[in-house]
Parts: sequence; structure tokens; C-alpha cells
Amino acid sequence: MNDLERWQQRFEDQCVRSRKTCSYLATRHITPEMRLKWGIGYCKEYTETYKILYKRLTFPIYDWRGRLVSFAGRTLRSNYTGAKYLALPDSDQFKKSQQLYGLHYAMAPIAKTRVAVVCEGFTDVIGLHDLCGVPNAVGSMGVAVTVKQIALLSRWAKLVIVVLDGDAAGARATERLKAKLSESPVTIAYVGLPTGKDPFDLAIEQGPSFAASLLKNVDEQRKFNFKITATNM
Repeated sequence: MNDLERWQQRFEDQCVRSRKTCSYLATRHITPEMRLKWGIGYCKEYTETYKILYKRLTFPIYDWRGRLVSFAGRTLRSNYTGAKYLALPDSDQFKKSQQLYGLHYAMAPIAKTRVAVVCEGFTDVIGLHDLCGVPNAVGSMGVAVTVKQIALLSRWAKLVIVVLDGDAAGARATERLKAKLSESPVTIAYVGLPTGKDPFDLAIEQGPSFAASLLKNVDEQRKFNFKITATNM
């Protein structure tokens, strides 16, 4: 067991022992089974190495081979004005711009369907997998989808559906992505969500019907030869 794996066990144990954290997860519709599946933990101890995770939920990040390579943390504070999610700095084994959250689970479904769904957040991915039945979802970990992330997905996918938050920032991100990914090795469809909603919100509210609406939205784009475009649900 390496150092990352030892800390992962510690974070998971601290999560179970924290009444506040367990209560928070329950209010977010994350069941104990989902917590175990995704290895969600809590950083109760302050250390120099993991100081940015202190008093945050922790999410282990695995590469596509299933190897634990890093961690990210989410604040529990509802009125927090800083970054909601923070990932550890890049290292020899972890390059944020080159990896995708949840790919170790999603790789086989992506290879089978040749379709990948990309969203931004960690809980967005969890919601799509476990509340909507979309096992081919991955996350860009809070940053705009990168060329290297798309290149990685192109090993298994022919179509990538990028799901963006339904706000002005999401619209601007769409325009930037269309320019940046114009020479993509895969077909890309962009789906914008209702204003003020993210995929996890809609996963809770709509369940599997949210997945159906995503596919319907994309089917409409396919009628037009999948021109790279942004549409609103």
C-alpha cells in the first residue's frame, strides 16, 4: 500500500466518523453505498501535503487504469465564496489537464457505446452514474475540457457530449471550447442546461429522465450532421 492509498483509507474513516459530513452527504442525496463506491472521504487533519483538503470532502482521483493518482476536495460551507473544489497540484503521476474523473468506471461503457458524456464537477459525474443510469459520464474536474482530455477519450469514443452549466459562464465556455476543439479527433456535441442548474441538480430532480433528455437533445443535433453547436434544453 502506497502513501496515497493509506491516506485514502484515513479520509474514508474520518468521513464515517464525522456526523456533520454524513449529514451533509445525506442532504446531497449521496447514499452510503455511493460514498463507498466513489471513495468519498473527509480531511479532518491539517498536514502540509494535504492542507488544501483540510475540512473538505475528499474525492480520490484514479487514472484510466484504476490507479489512485491524486485527491480533490470540496468545501462543506454553503456560503463559501472561494473555489468550491480544489485539486492537489500536478505531479509526475497526475496532470489535471490530461485526466478525467470517473474514467476508470466509465471506460468500458464508453468503449461499448462509443459515446462519452463530459461534465465539470465531481458530484455531477456521481449523479449521472448513480441517479440517472449514465455510466459513460466523466468529469473535467472543474476546468474547461482540454484538448488532451478529448484526445484521451478518443481512444474509446467517437462522440463526446459536453454538458455545461446553464449560465452566462457556461455560454462563454461553449464558445471558447468550440474554438479550442475545432480540430477534434471525435465528433462533439454541446448541451447547455437550464439557467442556474448543473447536472447533479437535474440528476436529483429528474433521475433517468434527465439522461433521456440529454440523448434527445443530442439526437436533434445529429439530424444536422452533428455540426458543433450549443443548444439549450
